[in-house]
Formats: sequence, C-alpha cells, structure tokens
Amino acid sequence: MSNELRIKLQNKSDKEIQQLSNELNYYFGDEKQLIIEEINRRNSLKISEAKKEKSVYTSKIELLIVLIVGFGFFAFSSTYKLIFGQTANDIQVSNYGTYFNTLYQIIVLTIIGTFLKFRGWKLLDFNLRFKFRMIFIAILLLLTTALFINIILVIIDVIGLDIINTENKPNFTIEANWLSLVMIIVINSIYEESLLIGYLFKRFEKMSPIIVIVFSMLIRLSFHTYQGWFSLISIPIISLVFGIYYIKYRKLWPLIIAHGLNNSLLFLSIFLRPS
Repeated sequence: MSNELRIKLQNKSDKEIQQLSNELNYYFGDEKQLIIEEINRRNSLKISEAKKEKSVYTSKIELLIVLIVGFGFFAFSSTYKLIFGQTANDIQVSNYGTYFNTLYQIIVLTIIGTFLKFRGWKLLDFNLRFKFRMIFIAILLLLTTALFINIILVIIDVIGLDIINTENKPNFTIEANWLSLVMIIVINSIYEESLLIGYLFKRFEKMSPIIVIVFSMLIRLSFHTYQGWFSLISIPIISLVFGIYYIKYRKLWPLIIAHGLNNSLLFLSIFLRPS
C-alpha cells in the first residue's frame, strides 16, 4: 500500500503536491509521512536544478574571465600588428620584450590559478603528473608536428600557391640574452598549454573533442597572427596534434615540453643562421 501511494504521489504534478502540502494537517500516519517525503524530494530536486543552472551560468563567466585575462592582451597585440602590417619581417625578440612577457605571464597565471582555486579547481584537474618518458613523447610530438607542417608546405609549393615566401615568412631577429630566452621558453610553454589544453579541455570535457580542438586552435591562432601566413599553417597542425594526444592520454607535460623544445629550436636556428 505504501509503495502504491508513493508511486501515485510521484506521478502527481507540482501543483497537486503543493495543494497536498497546504492540506497536510488533514493527513495522518504513513500517508502524511509519504506526502512529506515527496515534498522534500521535490524541493531537493528544485535546489539541485537551481545549483546546476547557476553552475552553468558561472562557468560561462569563468571561461570568459580566463580567456580575456589570459589571452586578451596577446590577441589584441597580435591583431594590431596584423592590421597595421607589422608581421613576418618585423618580429624582434629583445631583452625588454622577453622579460616583460615572462613577468606578465607569471602574474596572470598566478591570478588565474588563484581564481580557479576559488572556483573549486584542483591541480589534479590539469593532469600534471610527470614521468621521464614524457620527454621522449614530447620529442615524438614535436617531430610529428614538424612532419605535417613540412608536408603542407611541400603541397603548397607543388600546387603553386605563393602564400609562404621570403617576403611573408616569419623572420625573427634576436637581441635578447640566453637568460631571458630560457625564462620565456619555460614560462610561456607552461602558460599556453595549461590554459589552452589543461583548462579548456577540462572545462569542455563533455563536448565533442572536435569542437574543443577547434576552439582551442582559434584561441591559439588569435595571438599568433603576428607571424603572418605561416601561423595559419603551423598553428592548426600543432593544435590538432596536441589536442588529439591530450584527449587520448590526458597528460599535459609532454605538450609543455614539446612546446618548449619547439621554441628552443626556433631560437637556436636563428642564432646559427648565417648573417
């Protein structure tokens, strides 16, 4: 009898339950107890749904804050250079620039980290467990991205598209010392991959991997446009390779190390380039 009444109560509308709640003094014994249980159950569901809605809303605000604070300045600066033609041949790496960017990224990463901790995030959410074999995985990731980038460049050359040439290919000049370069390589690699991969892929873990990879790629591309046309080839490939690896293995350190190795080789190639 109790089970039948419980089922009947569960099938009633919220309006009917509210009416029973108003008339609760007219019921006694098990019947009254079951009505109270059903009222409490529905109230709990309403509270749970309200929290869920609030969580979704605040998650959107959280995402907006992280993206604006984390990449707003860089995206604006890069877009400004693209619009006013300060790309490719005008990329100069100076002591001031590297020290400024290093300090800026340390401060911003600290602010975002504190904010996310307040929001309930934990360091474990970023999958930062390190093992030495990750260094070799990072090298493989770097070689994979380099291979695909060169394949695309060969295809472009074969079909005769003149979008990458000596006039618009990134031409870096370095006037920074090794200390500043090492600092920016380490900090920037941690900064970008922690936010673009570690944070975004966790935030959107219930969405389609393709959507997450594309979204992460667009954010990464937004602050690399100063590199000109070359970034339209290299960034999508890096984002795709890094994204696929992370979705499959959930290890962030190989991506951080691969990013650092890529920048290290870039700077080294510039130093060794004939005058």
